[in-house]
Amino acid sequence: MQKSIINEAGVPFTGHTEYLAKRTGVRLPVMLLVGGGLRVALATTHLPLRKVSAAITPSRLEAVLRIVAGDLRTMFGPRRPRITVLRPRTARRRKRSPAAKKSR
Repeated sequence: MQKSIINEAGVPFTGHTEYLAKRTGVRLPVMLLVGGGLRVALATTHLPLRKVSAAITPSRLEAVLRIVAGDLRTMFGPRRPRITVLRPRTARRRKRSPAAKKSR
C-alpha cells in the first residue's frame, strides 16, 4: 500500500498495521517480520522518528514482549522462546577538530 496516495485522497492512513488493528479491535498492534529463520518484532508501529524514543516506555516494552512471547509460542511452537532486546546506540554530538572536519 502506498500511504501517500491514500493520504492524498483525503483518507487519514498511517499504515496497514494500524488499519488492521482498528478493524480487528486490537489495542496494541505489534509488527513481526519473519524471514530466513529470524523473527524481528518492533516496539512501535508507524511513527515519525522523532517520536519513537518517547513512545518506548517500560510498560509498552513489557506489553510488546508479552505479546511477542505469546505469539511466538502460538505460531512457531517453542515453549520458551528466546527473546533479545536490542537497544540502538544514541547518537552523541561531539565537537570535531577543524582537521577532522576537513578530512571528511
